[in-house]
Amino acid sequence: MGVVDDNGVMSEDFKVERYNVCDPSKTDYVPCLDNVEESKKLNSSQRGEKYERHCPEEGKGLNRLVPMPKGYRSPIPWPKSRDEVWFSNVPHTRLVEDKDGQNWISIKKNKFIFTGGGTQFIHGADKYLDQIATMVPDIAFGNDTRVALDIGCGVASFGAFLMERHVITLSIAPKDVHENQIQLALERGVPAMVALFATHRLLFPSQAFDLIHCSRCRINWTRDDGILLLEVDRLLRAGGYFVWASQPVYKHEKVLQEQWKDI
Repeated sequence: MGVVDDNGVMSEDFKVERYNVCDPSKTDYVPCLDNVEESKKLNSSQRGEKYERHCPEEGKGLNRLVPMPKGYRSPIPWPKSRDEVWFSNVPHTRLVEDKDGQNWISIKKNKFIFTGGGTQFIHGADKYLDQIATMVPDIAFGNDTRVALDIGCGVASFGAFLMERHVITLSIAPKDVHENQIQLALERGVPAMVALFATHRLLFPSQAFDLIHCSRCRINWTRDDGILLLEVDRLLRAGGYFVWASQPVYKHEKVLQEQWKDI
């Protein structure tokens, strides 16, 4: 098969592939992450190896389309999607149940409602950003800081509210028991992907970000002689900012105190 351009010239041939659709139970299936066969080959999972990408061999598990959830609707457009998305598009309730009382997310009729809060953002992500800007005025959201990486992003409220300050944020989180976090972020219209800091470098060029943020994301930054901090340093532009925040309620945890001391 070929394509004729505006001048009537036939382009080179190309092949059209047709794929079958997976069964409805596979709406959350990600071939490179839900690869049980490859995960069994791992020698260890202590550093999060099982949450990293383990893609199947070509032709195995990559030739089917993942189905949409039943009742899927066209996403609510931005900026309204910052605060609400259709429940039928991400029909999971575990995150709502597990984070009850932490101001993350709720369900109202046929929608998920995002209040802009979170475990760290007890007064909302917007006021949290105000606090950072007050503590570090040179961070200058929207001026000196234009591109950010949010690690362990939850439902990406940090990135959603940074958009209004003219900062583009890539939000990342692993696919774990709350696998719908990234799905919710994408439904909201926030750039997001499944990824984590574990044993491999992230697939971004050096000096790609003005700001790297981690809020209560349970990452041991100092393990292996600070290898993860070295990766943060690689990703940050010269003069960029690494923001690591944790609620005061956790400051007496022995492990956290040891990490602060090591840093």
